[in-house]
Formats: sequence, C-alpha cells, structure tokens
Amino acid sequence: MSYPLKSKEKRPKAGYSLFIAVLFLVFVAVLNFTAPNLLRPAAQTAAKPFLVLKNKTAKLFQGFGHYMASKRKLASENIKLKRDLERIYLNFAELETLKEENLALKEEFGREKSGKRILAYVLKSPGHSPYDTFILDTGEKHGVKKGDKVYLWGSNAALGYIEEVFFGTSLARLYSSPGEKMEAELISANLIVTLEGRGGGNFEVKLPKNVRVAAGDLVGLPGYGNPILGAVGTVDSDITQSLQLAVIRSLVNVQEIDKVFISIKDEE
Repeated sequence: MSYPLKSKEKRPKAGYSLFIAVLFLVFVAVLNFTAPNLLRPAAQTAAKPFLVLKNKTAKLFQGFGHYMASKRKLASENIKLKRDLERIYLNFAELETLKEENLALKEEFGREKSGKRILAYVLKSPGHSPYDTFILDTGEKHGVKKGDKVYLWGSNAALGYIEEVFFGTSLARLYSSPGEKMEAELISANLIVTLEGRGGGNFEVKLPKNVRVAAGDLVGLPGYGNPILGAVGTVDSDITQSLQLAVIRSLVNVQEIDKVFISIKDEE
C-alpha cells in the first residue's frame, strides 16, 4: 500500500522577517523626520520607566556614597571626642588632687620632702613590648632603681613601677597588668580597696553593695596627693547578693604614651 506524503508546512523565511523589520525602521525614521511631534509622546512614554530606573539608581549610589562619607566622618569625630574626654577627665583629676595637695601642704607646711623626678622617654610601648610593660631610655646610670614609681609626664596619673633595671634602660610594668593586685583609694567614698589588673590600663574591684559608687568616680593611690589611677567605667551590681563589680579604666591611652617621669627615692 502507498500513502500520499503530507505536504510540508511552509514557514516564513528569515529573509522575509528581516525585510519587514527593516521596512518598519525606515517607516519610523521617515515619520520622525516628516512629523517629529507625532512620535515624540510615544517615545517619551516608552522611555519613562527606564529614565525613572536610571534616576533611582543614581540616587541610590549617591546616597550610599554620602552614607559612607558620613560614617567615616563620624568615626573620626568619635576618636577625637574620646581623646578630648580623656584629657578632660585627666585635667579634672589633676585639679581635684592639686586642691587636696594644697590643703595638705598648708597643714604640713615646713615638712621636709626627699626624692626627685627624672624624665624618661618610652622606647617600646605596651603594644610592642611584652604585655603591659614598656621599655624606658633611663636606667642604672641615671639613678633608676627597681620599685621606683612611674607617672605620666606633666600630670598626676600613676602608671606603674620599675620592674627591671639595666645600665642605660629599664623595664616598667603597668599597675593594670593582668593578675597584679594593689591597694588603691576610691576617693569619692574615702575607702581603701584592692584592685586587680585586667590589662590595657583597666582594673576591676569587688565592693560591698552598700558602698556607693558610680561611673566617673576617681580612683587613686592611697596617701599623699592621691595620684590618679583611673575612673570608674561600669558597675555590675548583680555578681552576688552582697557584692558589686566595678571596672576602673585609665584616663590615658597606654598605647600612646611617649614620655613619663620616674619618682626616684634618695638613697638612705
């Protein structure tokens, strides 16, 4: 048996479609040349979504650029404000201690004092020297001895003590070195407390809950003049039913110290 072959469907050739497209473009070009106002509204309507998207994208990137610039500016201003606050705290601490020292001097006028101070430059700060220590450019030949106290140059801020002495240099350790314990005075409460070093110029102290302590309260070395160790930063009253934990922060950035003075005692 034989069957008639199905006739193949005729499909429009690609050349025909191309011819129609070219003819349409020519028509549009001629119409735009002869009657430009006729196509302009349609073109604007068609282009409107793309223009809106373009404007929104431009505004988005512009806003992002402003955001990043503002963020950098705020970060820079925040660092500056922190440093200004450190200086204000330190100046306030100095005024308080100078006032007390003045009263003490009036009461003890004529009392003989001994000892001297010597300027020392920091060769390696705590960030580059072993943790919470710094190397100074003064040593045995300058009269420095183990145990001499170290203060921030030009202030009443107590930093630490001389741990090791060499001929021309010395190694000082911060009071805040982890594990270090020392007696200090919570000046606002006139209370002697035991501080424990946490590193980086920070201390902690556990206090009975009946002791009134607040952020900003100054803490100093006990005795004459109360050299300042730092100020209360935070207080956690929930560690136990009877105790509260206060964190003491140095009023100076120990990483940026470039010069100090060493209080050298006269030989007895």
